[in-house]
Amino acid sequence: SFDLWLHDLPKSQVWLRAVNLNPFKLTIKQITIEFNYGGMSATANSFYHDRHINKYEIGNGILVEDNLTNEQADYIAGYEEKPDCRISIKVILKSPSKEVHYENSWLEGVNVKLTNAQMRKAKLLVAEMAKNA
Repeated sequence: SFDLWLHDLPKSQVWLRAVNLNPFKLTIKQITIEFNYGGMSATANSFYHDRHINKYEIGNGILVEDNLTNEQADYIAGYEEKPDCRISIKVILKSPSKEVHYENSWLEGVNVKLTNAQMRKAKLLVAEMAKNA
């Protein structure tokens, strides 16, 4: 799932499921999610220590989380209808013999859940009204 939290401390949260069909364990070192929401680009970057995916395993949820700026949250909340969202995933994995870089660029049609968008829209409206008063 992909959630954008637009409260006072805005952030992005992406929950991923890892699948390892190899006959060996993999270690996740880093996951970077770059996303474009209606023309606004942002990055969520998470580093991991001892996060493993066992051989022949479908892993539990892996959280990639990072902060958004207030300006980014305001921009996102300003949409009346949800715009297109595209994401790119980059993962650095460690196998028993080498480090592996995996990338899946520009996944389109991602369903984004906005949390507290109405509250942020109301704050923007009040600030605009106060400025024009």
